Amino acid sequence: MNLDEFLKHAKEKEFFETLERKARNAEVLDIETQLSITLTQTYRELIEEVGWVGWFGVSTFGVCDDRQDSTLLRTISERDSLAKYPQSFPPLPKHGNIIAAIFGGGFCFLYSMESERAGQISAHSPDDRYQEVQYWDSLENYFDYLIQGVHNWHSVER
Repeated sequence: MNLDEFLKHAKEKEFFETLERKARNAEVLDIETQLSITLTQTYRELIEEVGWVGWFGVSTFGVCDDRQDSTLLRTISERDSLAKYPQSFPPLPKHGNIIAAIFGGGFCFLYSMESERAGQISAHSPDDRYQEVQYWDSLENYFDYLIQGVHNWHSVER
């Protein structure tokens, strides 16, 4: 599902909300600069258009005035948190950013353009010590999952 379709269907969801303005270029560049990444084109377009998007029980982080839905603040916080326990938890991948909370304390991570996995989204579960448990090939596939409940992810074998 492309970005326009995603936003069209998301607007129909109960309690739909966004930043209610376009993200400023400086806000987008701040994410890239502070995290030392290059955002994927679709994700960049999403946050430039609406900042972030959410509805009842679902949120795709981005530019937000609230810490809860800020990809920058969430990624920095999770990097710091996981780094405190190097013997217990894997570090957060270097190239990318957290775009969603899932699994009652887990997160979805979008790989940036610097990564060999550029554009993929990995899901990390607290029940599995924050290791990757599944992934989507692209943000567009992740949109299908969010909007239509399509089970289009890949399980990670250990």
